[in-house]
Amino acid sequence: PALKASSADRVTATREVSRVRMAVDGRPMFTYVGEPGPLPAGIEEVFLRGGYIHPVLTPSGRRVTEDYPPNHKHHHGIWAAWTRTSVAGRTPDFWNMGDRTGRVEFERLGHAWSGPLVAGFETRHRYMDFLAPTPTTILLETWRVQAYAWPDRERPAHVFDLVIRQELVGTAPLELPTYRYGGVGMRGRHEWDGADKTYFLTSTGRGRVPGHGTRATWVHMSGDVDGRRAGIAMLSHPDN
Repeated sequence: PALKASSADRVTATREVSRVRMAVDGRPMFTYVGEPGPLPAGIEEVFLRGGYIHPVLTPSGRRVTEDYPPNHKHHHGIWAAWTRTSVAGRTPDFWNMGDRTGRVEFERLGHAWSGPLVAGFETRHRYMDFLAPTPTTILLETWRVQAYAWPDRERPAHVFDLVIRQELVGTAPLELPTYRYGGVGMRGRHEWDGADKTYFLTSTGRGRVPGHGTRATWVHMSGDVDGRRAGIAMLSHPDN
């Protein structure tokens, strides 16, 4: 806060209705999509979704996330959803929207701020159960996203935090049985699809196949973009 009065905002959060465009030193970093935008050609209405981050760009401007990929139409940059669930005898799937049993919907965009070192925003989503007699909100989900000014201007990096808080609505508990995926998702570029086109590395030194289903404090994913390697890493908070 002491820097605010005397220093220019290196990191900016620009609101555009329900979207937020994040930038550092004037370079686009990523965009948060609140209300769903127009569907790409050939994508069914059931897959319409908001409440996610896309595109994510490297400091050189290379896009490393995908939106509505043709072989996984329900994947969107960086998003969150639970897959296998149980509530009051029902089993809504909030991840696989095409099954029409559940979905995650954007509710509202909250505070957004810019600053010399940090910028960010808050937003809220609803987990909707369509197996209930009427569509019912099961969870309220709040995102707090903060982006940071990287100290090394000669070797820039785009760094941001995503903190998610979920609150149960109603009295029936939501059970999350063991399942092979769910929670926070991150989708790489469609051009990286295929074992020979994407490079994976975990904090334990494992690649794509040996790392699948293992625990790690971070995971890296990259591939070629415009003839050069570009990638993204997700670091799990120690308290997660």
